[in-house]
Amino acid sequence: MQLLPILITALTLMTGALAQEKWHGCAGGFFCNNNDECRAQEDCQNTAGGNADKIFCGGPNHPHACFAYYPTTN
Repeated sequence: MQLLPILITALTLMTGALAQEKWHGCAGGFFCNNNDECRAQEDCQNTAGGNADKIFCGGPNHPHACFAYYPTTN
């Protein structure tokens, strides 16, 4: 039974390491009001690797700025 928590922890860490993403601002200077506006920006499309589901408008400190998530390599 003591092995189960170790196994769960190991699997969680492995999954997190494989699926890590970071965000980066895109379309600098563009003022957005919704996600679709950012998804239409070529810079954001390139940052997100063409995946529109990873492109968003607004964040806590920059409510009208675009940003995109991109995969990282370890």
